[in-house]
Amino acid sequence: AAWPSSDHAGLQFRKPPKAQAAWEAGQHSRAANILASELETALVQTGGVLDKWDEALLRWHKGCCHRRARQFKEAKQELETALARFPSFVLALLELAALLLDFGDPQAALVYLKQLLRIDRSLPGLDTWLVRAHADIQRASQVQPRSNTE
Repeated sequence: AAWPSSDHAGLQFRKPPKAQAAWEAGQHSRAANILASELETALVQTGGVLDKWDEALLRWHKGCCHRRARQFKEAKQELETALARFPSFVLALLELAALLLDFGDPQAALVYLKQLLRIDRSLPGLDTWLVRAHADIQRASQVQPRSNTE
């Protein structure tokens, strides 16, 4: 899979080569660890005061890595931290919505997808994510528990 791209938002982010190589090799957990080390190093170098945007980008990338590694708790934490820095960070909102769909919570995902719709209707693939969330919600509502008498 391709390294998560921030091109849509016009972002300039220095992609750590080792993290990118791990991602491309399918070693998503390793990529997240490399990014964690990058974040820690950056915090030490700046005396604990990192540019909010740089931190949000690093945390978004970490969240992407954790999600692909199926580490949902860690992914959610990183993405929510990125969004705490920039609540309208489109790519973090989309990644969080995708995470919630992966986790089986389409209702919560739909909240973030609707927020994205208000922010940027031209986001590539947004319509597909909205359809998926609605389909998951509808599918869940049609599932009826089997009775023990059958």
